Amino acid sequence: MSALLEVEGIDVWYGNAQALRGVSLCVDTGELVALLGPNGAGKTTTLRAVAGLVPARAGRVLFDGQVITGLAPHELVRRGLAFVPEGRDLFPSLTVEENLRYGYWTRRRLGRSGYRVRLEQMYAWFPVLGSLRDRTAATLSGGEQQMLAMARALMPSPRLLVVDELSLGLAPLVVEQLFGILRTVNDGGTAVLVVEQFVALALANTSRAYLLAKGSVQVERPSRELLDDPRLVASYLGDAAAAGLGTVLPAAPLPPVAEPPEPEPGPPGPAPRPLRRSSARPRSTPA
Repeated sequence: MSALLEVEGIDVWYGNAQALRGVSLCVDTGELVALLGPNGAGKTTTLRAVAGLVPARAGRVLFDGQVITGLAPHELVRRGLAFVPEGRDLFPSLTVEENLRYGYWTRRRLGRSGYRVRLEQMYAWFPVLGSLRDRTAATLSGGEQQMLAMARALMPSPRLLVVDELSLGLAPLVVEQLFGILRTVNDGGTAVLVVEQFVALALANTSRAYLLAKGSVQVERPSRELLDDPRLVASYLGDAAAAGLGTVLPAAPLPPVAEPPEPEPGPPGPAPRPLRRSSARPRSTPA
């Protein structure tokens, strides 16, 4: 397989503090890869550098063989790279369906029929969103918001989906369901790079994994090998992370849904402020 994403020796600084030191990794076309590490290891910074949200002081990022270092995030979406951030960044005053329309923005000139097909595909993968399509994002639960964030990122049919902290604050049953959706998306040809705190679940559902510590990659192995080596995992992630290795089964992919033709209409009005995870619910739920 050819490399779709290549990160080559990137350094990232926040002021005088160096967050990443020569981080290199790759994701092949159609691959599902986990990025693991303790808190403060640099996982989120790595993904934000890939997504064009923080600058790399050294090194470069390539997507499909083209250097994308320094490109704006919306340009990366046009090229086929979608990012689900840790905070979800939903539009709180917009409905579920309006949030999904914004996810399709980069394809808006391609026509209305593809948008409708893609929308229904999201509702097939995330049935709860179909029943909540007229609810505003601010009134959704944490699990529902994460589903919406993933669905919005998947609306333009990306070639690579980058997901930061898939399970943060969610119930295990919801996390397993989300991994099943990731496997379904991956089975359809979309590559996935995911940061996940449930190490056993991440390794059971990916083909390869990187262990990050102190801002640099320490280990790169097939996920199966890491599942069989709890001592190595514990040395980087702690005994608790290694305790469940080998006891978690891969999540079941969803039944296949037909791929859409091509795209939609543009979304309404100016973009409101994004919704951070900390403001998940308003004080009173609208009737």
